[in-house]
Amino acid sequence: MHRIILTHCHKVLRTLPYNCQLNPIELAWSDVKRMLREQKMDQNLEVNIIRAKNILEAYTSDSWKRHVGLVEKLEKMYWDGDLQFGDDIWR
Repeated sequence: MHRIILTHCHKVLRTLPYNCQLNPIELAWSDVKRMLREQKMDQNLEVNIIRAKNILEAYTSDSWKRHVGLVEKLEKMYWDGDLQFGDDIWR
């Protein structure tokens, strides 16, 4: 699997299980959920699915790069000993 990923010029980003601080996809999903909350919610599930698809289609590579950059910064802080797992990094 790793070889297939590399042949398509992708990079495997391995994170600790259940650690959302070091998982950029969790930060991206947080953005999507926030954008959905900011819109007037509808009781119709299909309408909400369409809204979510529209948000995902408009999601930019710059937003993704920002999340990856934050994760890389946090990883460095953990490696350097500036952070310990369990620290509240969002305060």
